[in-house]
Amino acid sequence: MSPNWRLVLAAASLFAAGCPGDLQNPDRFPATPLPDCAGNIDVVADIFERRCGTDSCHAGDEPAAELNLLDGNAFENLLGVPSTQCEGRLRVDPDDVINSFLLDKLRGPEFIAPNCGDPMPFLSRLNGNEIACVERWILENMMGADGGMPTPMDGGTRPDAGGVDAGTEEDAGEMMTDPCDPIEGTGRVVCERSATGCSAVFTMGGTSCDAVCDLAGLTCTAAYADADDGTCTHDTATPVNCNNDDMGMSDHCICGSL
Repeated sequence: MSPNWRLVLAAASLFAAGCPGDLQNPDRFPATPLPDCAGNIDVVADIFERRCGTDSCHAGDEPAAELNLLDGNAFENLLGVPSTQCEGRLRVDPDDVINSFLLDKLRGPEFIAPNCGDPMPFLSRLNGNEIACVERWILENMMGADGGMPTPMDGGTRPDAGGVDAGTEEDAGEMMTDPCDPIEGTGRVVCERSATGCSAVFTMGGTSCDAVCDLAGLTCTAAYADADDGTCTHDTATPVNCNNDDMGMSDHCICGSL
């Protein structure tokens, strides 16, 4: 067989094996891999429903910020839709996903402009891995809506697998635990979370912010007088010592970095 015929047959075999669909607008998607999402996290069920979709938040007939995440159209309610809280921002910007208003709201107060609302979820902030999972969910949905086919490497299915997950459990990585989880307990409430720290308030006497942060293996970097009512309300103008163990105090602790 001549070398030319070998090349022809090799090319034909590649086409016969099947190739991922092409994106209609490839410039909208980065060349780098999609964000890593450790663990088997279902963004709609595990994050939107459990953390964001309470009766007083993003569900029901009158959802907060006019955003319903549980009506079966979460993606459609986000992509390209103007925020009702921050003029000029899109909930999810199809041309700049990583800087979308939704992701900024999840990242924390330092990413949110004045008068553009509070960080979300309000009571149980997401960690870095969970935020990466939301970003990945957005990009995967955009790829599907744009005519492309996610490959097995980015969480999709093989063209010939009949919808069966193309990956294995081994490629999912270990579930990333929230570093702040050990703090939650009797007399202790976590207020804010990030991948590198958290803030919390304790309402039981005889402890200190040093001790509270140590539960999560974190260092207390700041502490403030709390409202003494078990909520996350505190006064940044009234700092206290991280080792303050006044029996009558209820302090607000900053553990690690937010």
